[in-house]
Amino acid sequence: MLIPHQKLTVEPSDIFRGLFPQKSNLSNYIPKKTNFIGDASAGIQLALQDKEIKNVGLPSFTCVMVLKAIEAANKTPVFIDAGVILEEIEKRNFDTLVLPYNFGFIPDLDKIVKFCKKNNITLVEDCAQALGAEYKDKLVGSFGKYCVYSFGISKNIGFTGGLINKEVNLTQLPKSKLFNLIIKGLVGKYFFNPYLYSKGLMEKEITKGYKIDYSSIPNYVKNVVFSISQRYDKILKTRRENAKICVEELDGVIDFVRPLKNTKPTWLYFILMDKNREIIKKKLLKESVDMQPLLTFKDLSNHGKKAKKAEQEHLAFALYRPKWEIDYMIKKIKKVAK
Repeated sequence: MLIPHQKLTVEPSDIFRGLFPQKSNLSNYIPKKTNFIGDASAGIQLALQDKEIKNVGLPSFTCVMVLKAIEAANKTPVFIDAGVILEEIEKRNFDTLVLPYNFGFIPDLDKIVKFCKKNNITLVEDCAQALGAEYKDKLVGSFGKYCVYSFGISKNIGFTGGLINKEVNLTQLPKSKLFNLIIKGLVGKYFFNPYLYSKGLMEKEITKGYKIDYSSIPNYVKNVVFSISQRYDKILKTRRENAKICVEELDGVIDFVRPLKNTKPTWLYFILMDKNREIIKKKLLKESVDMQPLLTFKDLSNHGKKAKKAEQEHLAFALYRPKWEIDYMIKKIKKVAK
């Protein structure tokens, strides 16, 4: 049996519960009033529609959809190679900063927010992978002028759609897309298993999402998202408990991304870093463990030294899974990393 790198949060029961009104627990994790949108990239584009916005800073290493949204808004991207840290953003010239919380991890927001306020820079928080993450006990989404969230199939609450704290006017979601999502929800436990869903098809499925979705969200989709939100506290707890185990067991075994002090990430993924990634990946696959780089996370500048390193060295696996799977994966990582 292959242990897949991805685990979805949507269950068949959510698909059926979507037929009926559901209570939402999203306000426990989102500090501002928001509106549903097609996806987070559409939200970023909407946030960038302000006329005074010209040049938009973003980390070179992040999801390609962030860049697509900036380009769709007809703004000029300004790449920050080392990630969004004060020492690097001070070297760039931009009037707006899109701050993606990659993999659910949070940077030093005190310094970033202070810098943005001092220099009259609009801050857009991309919380697509960070629903419920905290900085100094304060929810992300609290710090910028705009905040966007994603409910894409592989996100913290995974189905479709997103949120933004801005008024929206969108087109109707195509019925064909809704039907496709329902099927994924019903077979989600198998969807990312390469033995059942080939690598070629998987790449096609994920990368076709490069097109920004400007659809409105029907009540059925909202009800599915609300249904998942009712157990999101348990989902977060599972991820964080599994992350703690991984940190303790893999410390000194292999490099991995660690959270900053005073931050509470969502731990959507555990991110390994190794210059011999392809060798590690192949060895793990022989041990029935599938670990993959996130296909949409790239060096968007095409010349970032640190961003290219991150693109070429990272391996990810979802932390929302049973403890026995985590124990098995740790055992195999230790074996192949010797």
